[in-house]
Amino acid sequence: MAITGTAQTPGASLSAWVQDVWDSEIDRLCYQLQKFVPLITEKKPLNNKLHIQLHGNLTPGTVASTADMSGHGLTFSANTETEKTITPGIVALNVSINDSVGWRMQNDPEDTFKKSIEMAMAQKEDQDLLSLIIALTTNTEGSYASPLSKSDFLSLQAKVKNGLGEYAGEGLNFIYHNLVEDSVLNIDAFVSASYRGVTQNGPAVSGNMETGFGTKFVPCGNVNSPAAGQYACSIFGKRAFAISRNKRPSVEVQRFGAANWLICTSDYGYSTVRDQYAGLLKSA
Repeated sequence: MAITGTAQTPGASLSAWVQDVWDSEIDRLCYQLQKFVPLITEKKPLNNKLHIQLHGNLTPGTVASTADMSGHGLTFSANTETEKTITPGIVALNVSINDSVGWRMQNDPEDTFKKSIEMAMAQKEDQDLLSLIIALTTNTEGSYASPLSKSDFLSLQAKVKNGLGEYAGEGLNFIYHNLVEDSVLNIDAFVSASYRGVTQNGPAVSGNMETGFGTKFVPCGNVNSPAAGQYACSIFGKRAFAISRNKRPSVEVQRFGAANWLICTSDYGYSTVRDQYAGLLKSA
């Protein structure tokens, strides 16, 4: 017996019953990780203003062997006293989620927003502090018109070490924009096995620079860019910059009407403490 009927037409029959499927995870757009702030000095909470007392160098003098050492022939070195002041500023990032939106969503967006707020605030701190580098004047090398070079790096490293004096032994950091890494990895003295040895963690194998010439390498997307294709990189000691916080960023959930408010505020200040303890390495 023959079976009669209408054959299914692909793309037409049953189309009204096809269901949408939503992924169980909200894909959050990336932020740049905070990498600079952990490498600088953190001072105690600044309240309304923080005063950092700066003491200048003392200069010894030669005393003649015939001088009256009982007191009348003594000379005294001037004590140079200055200060650096840091004042706080408020940073806020707030998001509102209406209940009606939350009810209709497949996924609760609250945790995603919390994480995004935390990442955005950390990125903001890093960007604020890194804006100080472009204003450094004591030690500068490189050009915004040329890629980073080994000679510029070594010249600036020497200047910063000299500027740090006794504190140079505390270690140096080199922070550079992610988009400068092509220049960094193109310098044989930084990556070549003939200089660094063959290891699984070597940059020629892993693609990650850890140290070079005794300096820690830190790629960071928050490095200041004065103009397109220009990057204000830096070699610095920990004491060069300071941050002081009255309130660290923290996300609070508050009810307001038929909505959840995600409120985040922070209160902090920052400054260059000693210009000579850091250097600006300009790069294209």
